[in-house]
Amino acid sequence: MKPPTRIETIRARARAHEEDLEALRWLRPQQLADRWGLAVTTIYSIPRDELPYKQMGKGKKFPRRRYHPDAVAAYEAAGLPSLAQSVGV
Repeated sequence: MKPPTRIETIRARARAHEEDLEALRWLRPQQLADRWGLAVTTIYSIPRDELPYKQMGKGKKFPRRRYHPDAVAAYEAAGLPSLAQSVGV
């Protein structure tokens, strides 16, 4: 197998950079907790089918959840269904 050409290397680095930038857009559980005035544990209790998240990083010991801004907006537009049940609204 031949080594990658210079342009292939540049493209691979650009893809990796785009992935890093995409990760910055996603929201952390603490950001959602601050936004909604809740505890982080409450954010973790929201079912994935109601508020989808992505596992970021490669660690198995401490997986990191990130929430896409569009998914958060859709969840807010739906009236925060799980949260309304858990806090008795």
